[in-house]
Amino acid sequence: MKSASKSTQKSSAKPRPPVFREDVEQLKYELLVERMKFVHGDSDDERLHAKAEALIAALRQRRDYFFGYRRRKLKLAAAELIADPMFFNRLLPQ
Repeated sequence: MKSASKSTQKSSAKPRPPVFREDVEQLKYELLVERMKFVHGDSDDERLHAKAEALIAALRQRRDYFFGYRRRKLKLAAAELIADPMFFNRLLPQ
């Protein structure tokens, strides 16, 4: 009984559609435009944060779609550290 309920729960969950590279590029462009509007005073920081959060969510969804959630995700993080060891240091406020 327990295994049947688990299988129905897994099958009822909607798989997320993949995020394509073009979608990410479009979100990057929209963020850049919103950033320029913010610099010139034509936009507020709430819109800028919304665009940034949309881009981050799309990138995470794309990464999870391609690399999974568990072991491969850890391997991806390790690969990022090997490729650019100072990346996480740049994220910290100075």
